[in-house]
Amino acid sequence: PKDIGLIIQHLDISPGKVVLEIGTGSGALSISIANLVKPGGHLYTYEAKKRFAEMAQRNIRRAGLGDYVTIINRDAKSGIEVDAVDAVSIDVGDPWEIIPVVSEPLRLGSPLCSFSPTVNQVEKTVESLRSLGFVDISTLECFVRHMRVEAGKTRPATTMISHTGYLTFARRGEMP
Repeated sequence: PKDIGLIIQHLDISPGKVVLEIGTGSGALSISIANLVKPGGHLYTYEAKKRFAEMAQRNIRRAGLGDYVTIINRDAKSGIEVDAVDAVSIDVGDPWEIIPVVSEPLRLGSPLCSFSPTVNQVEKTVESLRSLGFVDISTLECFVRHMRVEAGKTRPATTMISHTGYLTFARRGEMP
């Protein structure tokens, strides 16, 4: 959940937007996006694994958002069936292989986010983004640390929700 807020903010998700997600997983991010694009927008999400696509479908229906989400149970590397999107979110093991595919439907100047657990993935992702003319490329990591608040002895909690992954953001520029 700590990463979802940052992703939504950087992708500028709002009512009426059309969003493309690669790597649906359980549908947690999908549900958050669908809640924000309704009533006039839509989320198209690709999930290669049937088990995850089915689980996400159940979760999205339970959330009452089925009308705003289309789940495509197929590897996005084989092509995208959406003509134009306002934002792209990628959460797969090889995002650098997906970026060329999702670049076409992503409108000029529109944002993209890639979630990667390792620095090696980030390096390959950024290289792919640069080669395709993306701009405003930045990578960050989100940490959450709660505070123990007591009169005269307020301090950070001893535990922290730290690394889940790196978030790489970029905007589509002119393709070379």
